[in-house]
Formats: sequence, C-alpha cells, structure tokens
Amino acid sequence: TVIIPTATEITAAEAAQIASTNLSPDVIRVNVAGEVKQPGTVQMPSNTTLNEALLSVGGFNERAEKIVELIRFNPDGSLTRREIEVNFKQGIDPQTNPLLSQNDIIIAGRSSYTKITDTLSNILEPIFKILNPLRSLF
Repeated sequence: TVIIPTATEITAAEAAQIASTNLSPDVIRVNVAGEVKQPGTVQMPSNTTLNEALLSVGGFNERAEKIVELIRFNPDGSLTRREIEVNFKQGIDPQTNPLLSQNDIIIAGRSSYTKITDTLSNILEPIFKILNPLRSLF
C-alpha cells in the first residue's frame, strides 16, 4: 500500500516556490481580455501573479469594473471560474492575487455605469438616426 499525503492548504511562499520549480516552464502564456488598456496574450514568468499580468497590459481602462474573472483549465480537463476583486497593493494570495498557470484567462468586466451607458446608447442611437434628417427641415 502506498500512502500519499495531501496538503489541505499551501502558503503564498510555498505556492511561489512550487511555481518556480524546474518542473514548471520558465514562461507561461496568459490571455487578458475585456476592459484593459492592451488586451491580448502575454508571456510572463511562471511565478507571475494576477496583478502582475493585469499591470503588464497597462491595467484597467476607464470602463472597467475592478473585479475580474479568472478562468483556468485544470490538468484533469475541468474548468475553474472565479471572480476576484483586484487590489494592486495585495501581495501573493491564493484568494485575491493568485499565481497564474499556463493558458489562464483573465477577463476584466465593464463597470455598472458603463453597462448602463452602453445600453442607453444602443437604445437611443437608432432613434437619433431617424430624427437627425428631420432637424434639417426646421
């Protein structure tokens, strides 16, 4: 019988050490999408945190909510989705500033104000297109 102990929780220091072992790749690819200044795929060192990845793409744009969705493909083929409130002052923390893995996806959503103004714009734009030619008649 082989007994393999499992850790219930690891510290931030242990997580950083695990991420930098020689079993980990030197560089990971992370996809950052949504309301950030330069969305796209970025290559980062293997022990990169969520905050570092966001800062590498210029941070949030003015339309962003400061909550992101982190999507991770697990080794067993399952998918994990988490919402994380971003605090750029936070150090490595599995809950609020986790270390990233290969092919993680970070999506920065729109703020409530932006959602409302976008919706109003979509509703009012067709009306203004109809009314605009009528302005020249008066």
